Amino acid sequence: MKSNLELLYLRYNDYIGKETLAVEFKEFSLFKKCVDFNREQFEYYCETKKFEFNESVNINLDKYIKEYIPRYGCGFWNAGIKESELYIGVNDLGLVKGIPYQGQLDQNMIKKNINKAIKKYIKPHNFSYSVKVDLLKVEKPPIPETLVHPQYTQYLIKKKKYMEKYNKFLIIYEAWKEKYAIVNYKLVDIVNLPETRERLKKFIRLNDPTNDVLKLLDTDYKLQYISGHDMKYLKLQDDNPYYWVTTFKDKIIQEYKKDKPIFNFEYYHACIPYNLFVSVGDMIPYWVNYNSNMNLYMIRIKLKLKQIKNSYFSYFDVVSERWIKCERMYNLGQPVCMPITFQKQ
Repeated sequence: MKSNLELLYLRYNDYIGKETLAVEFKEFSLFKKCVDFNREQFEYYCETKKFEFNESVNINLDKYIKEYIPRYGCGFWNAGIKESELYIGVNDLGLVKGIPYQGQLDQNMIKKNINKAIKKYIKPHNFSYSVKVDLLKVEKPPIPETLVHPQYTQYLIKKKKYMEKYNKFLIIYEAWKEKYAIVNYKLVDIVNLPETRERLKKFIRLNDPTNDVLKLLDTDYKLQYISGHDMKYLKLQDDNPYYWVTTFKDKIIQEYKKDKPIFNFEYYHACIPYNLFVSVGDMIPYWVNYNSNMNLYMIRIKLKLKQIKNSYFSYFDVVSERWIKCERMYNLGQPVCMPITFQKQ
């Protein structure tokens, strides 16, 4: 790790080293508790680059503290690591991304919430510790070369092509609905309305040109509504209008289902505005350069275990809502906090 003095001068995407058994990085995002926006609103904020999300930052920071401080404190201390550091605003590769905020983050509130999380979500409580919170300023990144994020530009291009295909599909779909509008007609309407009656007569001529029902339909005959029970046997008799109108409609319904147009174009880029907004890191150069009073922070949390009475720590996982024992160790060459099931001797 760099020295404390070097960490006083941080830049966006600055490399500060690798994670170790005693050092953990967490990139900040709004995934923990995202705002309830629709796609149009996410598009608006990608296009305008407005930052109006201090409340969301504070809510997500609180969730980071509740979720990660107990887990890593428990993991560090169970591994015998009495002095450790957790950084919020740094990704797993050791690159500084920062936490965007309009104005000043409340350092005292952050420390207060950390202490509250340790006391509430780590047990047993027979230990003493100290917490040091450093709120480190990150230098503002340069103004981006593009007015909007390149991924958002690609999204707009893909969206335009998608909407062109979709609009063509709508024309086909509406034509299909119009062609098969008869499927929504009642049986009596098919027989009694002049246009549909002619279609029914044509259908009968194709299938049984000498059938007497044709002569009946050439008169001013009107089909009367009857219940499904009463129709049950009539629609089995080919000398009855109900036989022909039900057969006719059943055939059209089969064609209707078979010919129904399906929109087969996937829109894989639809989530881009949401991802850009929620992941935070990619939007930071736009937010800090196009909004007033913007600051970029990295939070360094130093945990120090002072005294313990031979206890093995557990933490309350707020996601799964259960108590878990874990220990900081290397797994596949990476430092992690692994759940354990045994009692330390």
